[in-house]
Amino acid sequence: MHLGAVGVGIDLRTGITTFGVLKGKVTEVIPEKKVKVRGIKLANWSQILEIATNAQITSKLGFVGVDIVLDEVRGPLVLEINARPGLSIQTTNRDSLRTRLERVANINVNTAEEGVELAQRLFGDETLSAVEVSDKVLGVIEKVTIYGENKRKVVRAKIDTGAYRTSIDVDLVSELELDKHHKLVHVRSGSGRQKRRTVWLDYSLKGKRIKTIATYTERSHLRFPVIIGRKDIKAFWWIQPKFPRVLP
Repeated sequence: MHLGAVGVGIDLRTGITTFGVLKGKVTEVIPEKKVKVRGIKLANWSQILEIATNAQITSKLGFVGVDIVLDEVRGPLVLEINARPGLSIQTTNRDSLRTRLERVANINVNTAEEGVELAQRLFGDETLSAVEVSDKVLGVIEKVTIYGENKRKVVRAKIDTGAYRTSIDVDLVSELELDKHHKLVHVRSGSGRQKRRTVWLDYSLKGKRIKTIATYTERSHLRFPVIIGRKDIKAFWWIQPKFPRVLP
C-alpha cells in the first residue's frame, strides 16, 4: 500500500469488498480498470479464512498478518506470515484493530473452523447483514467429484465459459464405466472443428449435484481431465482470472 497498491476492506461474513484506500485517500474505483472497489465477491472466501487461521495456529503467534495469494491453478496459497503486520488495515476496514482484539482476548477457540465462525459473527458488516452467504462463486479451477457405476473419483476441472458443453477425458469414461450416449455433437477446439461422442455424466461441483450430457475425448496430454462448460454453471457466479464478476 505504501508503494501505491489499493487497499480494500472485505466483509468477513460474506467475502464482499466494502471500502477502498489509495495512498491514504478514499477511492471508489480501481485505477485504470475503472472497476468499483465495493461489491466484489471473492471466490473461495471460507477457504481463505480457514487457511489464514490455520497459518496463525501453526505459527504459534498470538497475532499475525497472513498474506495470501490466489493462484490460477492451485487456488489460495500462503505467501508469508508477518509477526508485525502493518496497521493500515484499520483504514481499509474502517474499524479499530485494538477494539476487535479486546473482544476476543479471553475467548478460547479450539479449531480453525470455530475461529472463522466466531469472527464472521462478531465482525460482519452490518450493511451486508441481509446478503445471503453461499459458496456459489466458481474459481477458474475447481475440484469435482465424478460418480461412476460403482465408484467415484475427485479430479481438478477447469471452468471454461468459452465452451458450451462439459468435456471429459476418455480414460475417465473407461475407469468409471460411464454410460455412453448415442448423441454426436460438433465442437470447436484448438485443433479445429470436431465431431465428438457423448456420455451421461453425473458429478458434484461446490456441493451441487449436476447430471448432464458431456463430450469425451483424449485429454491425457492436457493439464485438466475435465472442462466444465457454461451449460452446467448457470446456477453459479464465476470469477475470471483478470476481471472479477461484480455483485449488483
